Amino acid sequence: MNFFSAFYILFFLLLGVYANGQQEVIYLKNPSFEGVPRAGATSYEGISAAGWIDCGGIRFPDETPPDIHPGNFFRVKKAPQDGKTYIGLVARDNESWESVSQLLSEPMKANQCYEFDLYMARSDNYVNRMFDIETFSSDEIKSQSEALVLRVYGGLRPCEKKQLLAESELVSNTDWKNFKFNFEANSNLYYITFEAFYKTPVLLPYNGNLLIDNISPIRQIACPGEEPIIAETPPPPPPRTEVKTQPKADPVEPEIAKQEVTEIPTRPEKKEKLITQELNNRVVAGQTIKINNLYFEADTSSINEESYEALEELFDFLQENPGVRIEIGGHTNGIPLPEYCDRLSTARAKEVAEYIIRKGVKPSRVEYKGYGKRKPIATNKTKEGRRRNQRVEITILNVN
Repeated sequence: MNFFSAFYILFFLLLGVYANGQQEVIYLKNPSFEGVPRAGATSYEGISAAGWIDCGGIRFPDETPPDIHPGNFFRVKKAPQDGKTYIGLVARDNESWESVSQLLSEPMKANQCYEFDLYMARSDNYVNRMFDIETFSSDEIKSQSEALVLRVYGGLRPCEKKQLLAESELVSNTDWKNFKFNFEANSNLYYITFEAFYKTPVLLPYNGNLLIDNISPIRQIACPGEEPIIAETPPPPPPRTEVKTQPKADPVEPEIAKQEVTEIPTRPEKKEKLITQELNNRVVAGQTIKINNLYFEADTSSINEESYEALEELFDFLQENPGVRIEIGGHTNGIPLPEYCDRLSTARAKEVAEYIIRKGVKPSRVEYKGYGKRKPIATNKTKEGRRRNQRVEITILNVN
């Protein structure tokens, strides 16, 4: 290889590095799970790592959230790979498993390819939460030390498994190991979910653990068979058209010509309000408005597609009234246990809040809260009454 060949190879390598630096990079909030070391709580508080949503609170409400390590509990003492803490996910022999999810900084786009990496390990010691390690001997303690795999999903809402993006090999290593993944998004995806699962095929469910730390940003790459991604350049300007000089006309004529080519846009016909006619009127602080035509899948916070028109109306209302700040409140009927009602109502209110924030409303203008079954508006003794109680409302906090 001569000098000029080596120079050109190096030049194009550097050009590729520069170009890739201009490409889309999707960032995660708190990718190293920094937070307060804590064993999974028994309430609906979720995990103590900011930015992450506990999916088990929706799918397995009787189980506790994931744990943030190291905290000298469950006998997990491994040092973090990055930062001060990391997350521990488990799968159990009762056919339940843990997963966490979050909203991406930018959506993954349909038919685009991406890559990311993270660090994973397994702990030789992971004591089942239901046992008191101070009371039982080591032979009596039930361990959750078997190896698991990681599954990564993309979705339109938290914890949704719309597309399986990646699946790891069995994570049996007890020291931190870097795992790399690449995939192609089949559709636009707004959320990512990390799930600990049994080795497949699953013959019998078992107790295992998976430790995760230091997830990289998600970087766009060229799909197989495509040319390497380079920075986009603006299209060339259209060719200049020679303008012939016309004799100077009467000053009135240009105004007339301008009026002839100017089109007056027609105002679109206003649709009937889906949320409530109250949004047509003047709103005041303290006012509470029910969101009609808002439907969730049974016992989850997943919003049905039929609800998007109502949510779009709420978004439009907030865009047209930039001085309005709201609280989104979730409510359930009075049948389930209080903890379950609190958890589900909070998850549903949060899902609505994140939808309109993702559309472009500033987070400072939106609060959310789950009221569970504390504020019924009808009897829980009838089906219709329970239907009315299970609702999502917006409360006007202030109007500037």
